[in-house]
Amino acid sequence: MKKLFLLLPLVFVVLASGCTDFCLPGFDCTTIDKATADVFVFQKIDTFPATVSPGQTVRVVAYVKNNLESIKIIDEINMYDSCEGAFTIDSITCGGYERPEDEFGKQKCEEIPVYGKQVIPITWTLVASPGIKIQTTCKPKIKLDYIESTQSLTSITFVTSDELRRRLQEGLTESVDSEIEIGPGPIRIYFEVEDQQPITTDAGQAIVSLNIKNEGSGYLEKSEIRMDTINVFAGASEAENEKESINKKITESLEYCRDGKDEDGKALWGLTEGDEVNQEDRVIEIIGKQNIKLMCTINIPEKLENEQKPESRLYLSVILSEYDYEIRGETTITVEPRIIK
Repeated sequence: MKKLFLLLPLVFVVLASGCTDFCLPGFDCTTIDKATADVFVFQKIDTFPATVSPGQTVRVVAYVKNNLESIKIIDEINMYDSCEGAFTIDSITCGGYERPEDEFGKQKCEEIPVYGKQVIPITWTLVASPGIKIQTTCKPKIKLDYIESTQSLTSITFVTSDELRRRLQEGLTESVDSEIEIGPGPIRIYFEVEDQQPITTDAGQAIVSLNIKNEGSGYLEKSEIRMDTINVFAGASEAENEKESINKKITESLEYCRDGKDEDGKALWGLTEGDEVNQEDRVIEIIGKQNIKLMCTINIPEKLENEQKPESRLYLSVILSEYDYEIRGETTITVEPRIIK
């Protein structure tokens, strides 16, 4: 697959990808190249031993894997349910990293670096209550939080009206496919071209959709995305000296999307200069695995009509920066009182 990211000044490395093609009747086919969704996963969560007597010690070990090739940081990993009353936390070991004594007895580790493809153990030492009289089953629950950013790039192809007329006369009616590349991260955000391509430059406008999906195994920590964390860029493969003006025209027209405005008609993201609105107060709510789709209209730059080449290609890039994501896991411990005969 042809890589597109060299065409925009964005740092974007696809670390592990798989391609998904889909095609609907009457629409052009789109090729989507996706990098790894889950950055961190619980490879497994073990207990040693799985069955204990009252007053005995058990270790809960969460093996955390970084799926990417580069180093990533665990913001926080926490045993948020230690079966209080049945167990108390005696100590925690944070992946082999030394911690001050005052960390002992706490339930969480913070700011833990994990190298690419590395698996690290996070270990909690629990003590079963000596007062347990009947068999008791406990399910300690663990939550891992990390901060991630996701980027994507989508191609959109235009032709002049003369070129389209020539192709139709010659029976060349094959549509052009978009290429979409999505970087690593559980929240996918990307533009998809809704119009059939190639689009004529004299059409004036084109319809694209902004898609936001949770494809990870966990959830957004606050079930929302702040509008000021979404940034859009655009660029052209041709007309080097016109890239800046083309980028400005495209991004300005993307600032207002249907179904993405408030009651006063203000855009929910990408507000223009002069709008006296605090974007930090504006959010898109995403519940669970819900998918969000905003329909947007972009203005086709007139400069494309004056290019010598009959076909032009633009690239729409969107970046979702620094969102909080969490994954959860659990294990099982059984407390069996000794039978005294």
